[in-house]
Amino acid sequence: MIQQTTETGLAQQVGRVLGSLIGLMTQYSTRELLCLMQREDLSLPRLTTLMMLSRRGAASVSDISEHLNLSLGATSHLVDKLVDAGLCTRAEDPEDRRQKHIALTDAGRQMVDEVRRLRVEEMARRLEGLPEPLLASALDVLTAMDAHLRANDTDGTGKHG
Repeated sequence: MIQQTTETGLAQQVGRVLGSLIGLMTQYSTRELLCLMQREDLSLPRLTTLMMLSRRGAASVSDISEHLNLSLGATSHLVDKLVDAGLCTRAEDPEDRRQKHIALTDAGRQMVDEVRRLRVEEMARRLEGLPEPLLASALDVLTAMDAHLRANDTDGTGKHG
């Protein structure tokens, strides 16, 4: 039940509910995701990098470093592993040869697609028992929220401003 009517109060309440729901759904898909990560020798920072590159497109090592909150050296090593695994490419910036652009390969895109597929399948399996009107309402609301947030995502990171 809604207890506050201010925009901030509602945003906080929705944030709490979404956080709880995302936590629950993440818990459900963790086992399958961990199996995939182990099978593919993917650490969480490597997987996070693949997901970031999928959302943003090519990025510099310093962009990845900032996103992961890792040192440039650690990030460079992480990128080396992804390149060696055939999941990413590293190319020089034609305007500044000191800069490297990191991008997903087809294999990297397939890995991201597999992660997303696992998550969606597990979520769908868990949601199947809910009443259809509730699912339809949730779909409408979540689709509208997704569209609004994406339209206001100015830098591709999910941060506004």
